[in-house]
Amino acid sequence: MSILKIKKYVYSADTSRISEDELLRDLCKFCPNIEELTTASNHNIEEELEHNIQRAKESDTLTDEDKNVLEKKYRNYA
Repeated sequence: MSILKIKKYVYSADTSRISEDELLRDLCKFCPNIEELTTASNHNIEEELEHNIQRAKESDTLTDEDKNVLEKKYRNYA
């Protein structure tokens, strides 16, 4: 009969101990092109938001109120 040992790992998720610049500098050590990747990712998100807004505007099943709410929601996100 084997006995499983339960291990407990604790990590403080307090983000105030490192600044954004320090975090970026440390990430760059492991991924030198991190800024390029995040910029590309943000650009893709913006394109997807614009695409979804356009789809909502062209939708025959959504009401004008639905379309306005969706557009406002997406515009606030960007």
